[in-house]
Amino acid sequence: MDKNEAAAQHIKEALKEGPSLLQCKQIGLSDTREVIHIKGMELNATKEEVKQAITTHVGKWDENNTISELRPLSNNTKAATVAINKTDGEMLLKERHIRIGIVRCRIEKKLTIPRCYKCWSYDHDARLCNGPDRTRTCFKCGKEQHAARECNNEEYCPLCDTDDHRTGTNKCEAFKKALGRARRIERQVSRQTSQMSENNNELDNNKERQEDNNMETTEEAHKKTMEETEIEQHIAAFWVSRRLCISPKMTNAFEEVSIMVAVVTCS
Repeated sequence: MDKNEAAAQHIKEALKEGPSLLQCKQIGLSDTREVIHIKGMELNATKEEVKQAITTHVGKWDENNTISELRPLSNNTKAATVAINKTDGEMLLKERHIRIGIVRCRIEKKLTIPRCYKCWSYDHDARLCNGPDRTRTCFKCGKEQHAARECNNEEYCPLCDTDDHRTGTNKCEAFKKALGRARRIERQVSRQTSQMSENNNELDNNKERQEDNNMETTEEAHKKTMEETEIEQHIAAFWVSRRLCISPKMTNAFEEVSIMVAVVTCS
């Protein structure tokens, strides 16, 4: 059982402890996908423009990529969520911006915000929960005994204690604080990862420089040894000729032998 299956099983068992209107559904997550947000698009931007911009950046469009419906933001711009293959996603996140139409838009990684399924809070998980049990509560209005899909009441957020939004939306202060924490952690992890990568590159460069230096030292030592050997051979030949004290004819023969030795040494 992998981590995703174990987590899903844990949630199922927790939900069985008491009656609940919630349903648990296991979904498969792939390590080969990256989910990103593209924000700051013009109100008249289209999904086709988003697709074309991404294709221009990464070189081709993967048919497994998906683009959500463009949604309006509070600053009169639009945003889209894109599920893209991990390699292209990391490339786009590194760029941090992408031009869609005439606007330079911001690229952000979609962050998963952990939340207690029991009380809906973002600062702990269910095993450490001392908050109210909201497992039977409508996620839209905060009242019990019905599901959000059947709710006709006004939205209400029990975490913010306000009735102008539901929990987990862009208006939810509790969600925005949790998102801010997650982004700070993501930036710290990104900086640490970048620093580790730089350190590893520096170590590799130092290793290559050391290997080059060792090779140069070895070549110089070998060259010096060859030169010393050649000198020793000439000196030995000189003393042999002095000790022999032979006739000119034999001396000429000895010189020929010395020349042959020198030729063999040089070759």
